[in-house]
Amino acid sequence: MKARKRTLIISAVFLIAFLALASYITGQRIWDGGWPSAKVRLVVTNETGEAIKNARFTMYSVNDGKRDEDYYPIENPPKPTEGFATGPDGSIEFEVEGGLSFGGTTWMLFWCIPIELEGGAPDVRCEITADGFKPIEFTFDSLFENTPPDAKEKLEKDIRPTYETIHRLRR
Repeated sequence: MKARKRTLIISAVFLIAFLALASYITGQRIWDGGWPSAKVRLVVTNETGEAIKNARFTMYSVNDGKRDEDYYPIENPPKPTEGFATGPDGSIEFEVEGGLSFGGTTWMLFWCIPIELEGGAPDVRCEITADGFKPIEFTFDSLFENTPPDAKEKLEKDIRPTYETIHRLRR
């Protein structure tokens, strides 16, 4: 009985190992990603909803835990140390050049569990600061969470849709 149990366990281990190897050989995928071609409008306000003039918006990517301020996935970026400043209405506008801008390879363990092998989306973070207010930080991806209702029609006409977000700073 013990020999039969041991044989069954060893057979199961070899079968799982074989399936893992087979899925490694047949389950590798190459993928590409990017951000949408869009206009982005940020509105910066205080707790009561009043516009904050001269708030600074900067973005940077995090590579291996280090801050890289030379990476701007937008058209006509400002100097990294300067960033953008809000106008009298508390807004900043910029355009994102859409298209494929990053990618990688993934292995599908047992054909259903994704395991990243190489590459990946850059970790781009944004920061808004203003005198007398606590800074806020958020991901670049969060700018695209609320798709404008007319996005599809605009893209079909080769017009960039506008993604608008409101950011409230606290004292």
